[in-house]
Amino acid sequence: HESKAQVAEQGMKSMLNLAINPDNKRVFGDSNACALSKLVLQYNTDNDVAATVEHTLRVISSLSINPANQVKLHEEGIAAALQATLSRYCESNVGIAEHSLRAIANLSCFDGNNTSFNEVGLCSTVVKCMSVLGKSTASIAECSLRAVVNMAVADGNKTKLGEDGACEAVVELLRVH
Repeated sequence: HESKAQVAEQGMKSMLNLAINPDNKRVFGDSNACALSKLVLQYNTDNDVAATVEHTLRVISSLSINPANQVKLHEEGIAAALQATLSRYCESNVGIAEHSLRAIANLSCFDGNNTSFNEVGLCSTVVKCMSVLGKSTASIAECSLRAVVNMAVADGNKTKLGEDGACEAVVELLRVH
């Protein structure tokens, strides 16, 4: 439904601009915005509404700077939603890939998210994105490397990222850029 997509897009844009303020990040976290953001991400990924997906990822990335929101997003199952989104758009939409990777990097600062990221296959998807888009797009290279830095703090992710080719991908990105 077109009006639903327009409301979601404008709502995410409003949240994004308001969430620049640290106090507003806390207010959004306290008002169930983390759960709502995940639902908007899932719905619009499933229905291929790329503009709203990108704005929602930017909101999730911004909200996830707040440690309490990192926990709330984890509790809402954000790992699976990010996996679905990045898998779908990794090869076709640089903006969505970039903002997915930014959110993953921020969310990786909470150990619970790192465990979930490994469980849902995000390690593999991040490495794929590094390999596919990172060579040709500097912003994807930077964001994917930042995600790997933060994800690799967890031993399980370190192992999985290595098995999935992160070591080779990092060397290739350094060589190319």
